[in-house]
Amino acid sequence: MYYSLGLLGCLLPLAGAQAQSIGNALAPVHFKSPVEVFFRPSSSVIGAEYRLIMEKHLVSSLDTLSFRALLSHPHIYFAKVYTESVSGPPYREYYKTAPITQGKGLYPFNKQKVNVTKLERPPKGKFYTQTESATNYRIWMIRKDASDFGPAHPPDTLPGIDSVRVIYIIMRRPH
Repeated sequence: MYYSLGLLGCLLPLAGAQAQSIGNALAPVHFKSPVEVFFRPSSSVIGAEYRLIMEKHLVSSLDTLSFRALLSHPHIYFAKVYTESVSGPPYREYYKTAPITQGKGLYPFNKQKVNVTKLERPPKGKFYTQTESATNYRIWMIRKDASDFGPAHPPDTLPGIDSVRVIYIIMRRPH
């Protein structure tokens, strides 16, 4: 009797940890040929630009999608904007950040409608998705050049949208 209660006492915290990670809706995503895309749609929000992560073969169909279809497409995600710690032990040893692109680094602001950059595979080879508040993803906009930070009050580029699916990678902090 005492042994079964002790075993139950040890398993309950583990079950709670599993429920917490499931509640965060963390899910792995597998890409064959992942790319980061800065996309300026023809319709919907004037002046909007979206930083998306998707399969390379989907890029040609971007302009054929409606605003709602673009945001609800099961294989199109937003790129993580801010780095944050991964919850749970060990605290702050791991963090979530945007996938790393191959190439020159910063996006060269230009007049092109679509800018595509190939993504590097994460160290463990896994991308993850999670639904996040759309608040941090509303401020992408068209810029005239790299020195232009746009208007002081940027337009809402995600009107009527409360959450978006985000792709990120998990990195280990250097010691």
